[in-house]
Amino acid sequence: MSREVHVQFCERLRGKFPQPTLLIAAMKRLRFIPSTGSNDPFEYTISAEALLTRGFGMEQYYANLAVDVLPRLGQQRKLRVVRLTEQGKAELAKMSGVTSIAIDELPAVSYVREDNTHHVLVMPFVQELSELKRLVYLDYEQDAERLPGKIRLEITAFGYLTEKGVKEQFSDFSDALGGDSGDTDRLVSKELYSDTIDLDLLSLDAIDIGIAKDGNKARIYMLRADGEIFGDEVVELDMLDVRQLQLRIDLPNQSGLIHTVRLDEGMAVDDVFLTVSINAPDIPREAALVLQEKAAAVHAMAENPSELSALRWYGRRIIYDFIAAQTERERTIGADLDLIAGRTQKPRVIVVTQKAGDTLQTSISLIETGNQIHAGKEEAIRTYNIVSGLYALTLEADVLPGAANGLAEIWSQAPAGTGLVLLDYIGEETCGDLEKIGLPEDLINYFIETSRMILIPENPSQIDGRLRWAWLEIDPDTHELYSVIDTLEKGAFVENTVVDIVKSAAQYAVGAFKGVETAIWSVAVFSLETDDYKEILKSARSLALGLADRFGFNYGPIEGGIGGKPSLSQAVGPVKFSFDGSAGMSQNVLSFTDGYKAGVAYYFSQAD
Repeated sequence: MSREVHVQFCERLRGKFPQPTLLIAAMKRLRFIPSTGSNDPFEYTISAEALLTRGFGMEQYYANLAVDVLPRLGQQRKLRVVRLTEQGKAELAKMSGVTSIAIDELPAVSYVREDNTHHVLVMPFVQELSELKRLVYLDYEQDAERLPGKIRLEITAFGYLTEKGVKEQFSDFSDALGGDSGDTDRLVSKELYSDTIDLDLLSLDAIDIGIAKDGNKARIYMLRADGEIFGDEVVELDMLDVRQLQLRIDLPNQSGLIHTVRLDEGMAVDDVFLTVSINAPDIPREAALVLQEKAAAVHAMAENPSELSALRWYGRRIIYDFIAAQTERERTIGADLDLIAGRTQKPRVIVVTQKAGDTLQTSISLIETGNQIHAGKEEAIRTYNIVSGLYALTLEADVLPGAANGLAEIWSQAPAGTGLVLLDYIGEETCGDLEKIGLPEDLINYFIETSRMILIPENPSQIDGRLRWAWLEIDPDTHELYSVIDTLEKGAFVENTVVDIVKSAAQYAVGAFKGVETAIWSVAVFSLETDDYKEILKSARSLALGLADRFGFNYGPIEGGIGGKPSLSQAVGPVKFSFDGSAGMSQNVLSFTDGYKAGVAYYFSQAD
């Protein structure tokens, strides 16, 4: 949500806590998911607002809420740590439904009420220390340290040195391909930003990233919940012809998440605007309805939005439409499969990219949107990953205004008779086959590096006069599914978002954002109600069942049927395991197809 809308909603919730007893009652309504025991008792990664919005969290998040709210109620508080007994662990297992409890210490918050009575509130029991005999005991008296979890964000420009750059300042750039050559045809990099950001700040609002130009110099600017930040480093555009911008995100438990924006021919570096959501909370139905009301009011008040506010609002509209729909569906899937799920240590990461070229191009990349499963049967967990992944890929195009193209839409526009290729591993022969069908070198290199299986059509689709590729990536162990398009974004794209809506060409300045604010604003209204979720689910179910039917389906011109145990060189119907049989069919592939079919069948037998 925009921070204004999000905080308004949470302040409404906080207004229900005029005294500690009401705060305690609200905390007891939260759903507890235990940490893995690797975090400090007071290390937190989401804000109090985000915890209230999503309604579940680890023991550290309970403590952070109390620490945040009690001073607002006039209470002086101190941080304490208590030790957990085996009986206490058993009680936490009962509370959460997670049988394996690895926690040894719990956070506690002490405070003194107006009547001078002393209280020590233990989390996540949300009970007085004196009421928890045989479950916990006070280990030591010194204050604990309250620690925010962090991510590292790096932003790098990639491009080609101009002749001036080669002559004057080659030493300021890093050769992205290695070596010391100063040739102008070698891709080099220039780091523009590198710093850590607190995760609880990121849970309040998305951040916006753009390029500010001052003559021939350009630097990053970033709009965050705590204000505006400009990067210290600059790139001199007369020395480096910037062709790519790359974001690298290092999460606490997952490093090296990459989002790359490729500039089209003739596109300037400041024609790119990113809205980056990291660690946004789930938006359950009750929160979505209130947020919808607040968002509509804020939107209606802005009669003359600037292009910056319009771009920011538009990006958030896409992200939070997706999160609201995903939250609704994930909770249903989890309940159907009797799973305990929730993102406690696996932040959701989504990027919306807007590029102003001949047309305004908008894309969504679901960099990390898989849920975290804490307890349940292995079969149910694999099934959850399959079904929730398929749901996400049907949703990704739906949240973009206009005729958006995700995997399903791209596949449906492939040439008639196109078959699917299931790649388990890529050898030298397979690389040659991929080159023959026109797959770009950077995508082939990407396939070589990935450990996932690839399900890709043998022909690209022609969309807006360009050849486009899209494929499914499958983790053979967990059965997690990801749809990826040829920009290496896990999502969908749409062009002419604004141009198709604008009645007067004068409202849209080609190659720049200036002048698009009114048009963007007109399609940026939040729509968090759940009226359309059933239709989206119907599409996801159709795709899931179609793929599960001996992995055979007919989706537009795409046809397929994987079944049996063919020899290494055999192609099955229109679906081939390689173009000439060289890639073969490993036991990995057979295990996946069997597991996939069983998983989808299991889910719909539970859900029906």
